Amino acid sequence: MASEFKSTATFDLKPGDFEKHIRAFQALDADRLKTVFTRALRTAGNTIAAEMRKLAPIGATGNLKKSIIVKVHRVANTGSGTGKVHARVRIGPSAEKGRMGGRYAHLVELGTSAGTRITRKKEFRIFGQGEEVEVSRIDHPGTRPQPFIRTAFDNKYQKANQKIKDKLLKEFDKIIANELK
Repeated sequence: MASEFKSTATFDLKPGDFEKHIRAFQALDADRLKTVFTRALRTAGNTIAAEMRKLAPIGATGNLKKSIIVKVHRVANTGSGTGKVHARVRIGPSAEKGRMGGRYAHLVELGTSAGTRITRKKEFRIFGQGEEVEVSRIDHPGTRPQPFIRTAFDNKYQKANQKIKDKLLKEFDKIIANELK
C-alpha cells in the first residue's frame, strides 16, 4: 500500500482585493522572502506536528513521538513574475542521527505483513528466556497498522493552510506599515 503525502497550498491575491499585499510581496528581497515564508510554513507545520505527537503510539522508549520534527527547506521565488513561491516542508518522524524513533515510523503507520524473514548477512538477535540467540530465520506474525501520520495530516490540513495564509498576510501588513507608507 503506497501512500502519497503531497500537498499544495495556493493563495491567490487578487489585484482588486489585495493590491497592497501584492506590492508588499514585490518589495521583499530574496532573503527576506525566504524568511517570511519559512516562518509561515513552520507555524503551519507545527500545527500538524503537534497533532502527530498526540496521535503517535507510545512504545517502550517514546522515541517515535520524540522524533517528530518540522523542517522547512527549498523556499524559492520562481522568478517568473507570477508571484509564485515554491517551498518544501517535512513534517514527521526523523531518521537523522541521534533520533532513532523515525527509523521505524513507516512500519508503525502502515503495519507489516506476516511471514518468514530470512537474512543472508548478519544474523537476527532474539532476546528471551534469559538468553540471547542469533538466528538466520524468524517467523513474524505481522503488526496491525497504527495510522498517526496521515490521520494528523487529514485532521489539521485545513487549519495549517489557514495559518499559512494568516501569517503571510500579517507579515505583508507589517511590511506595508513599516516600509511602504
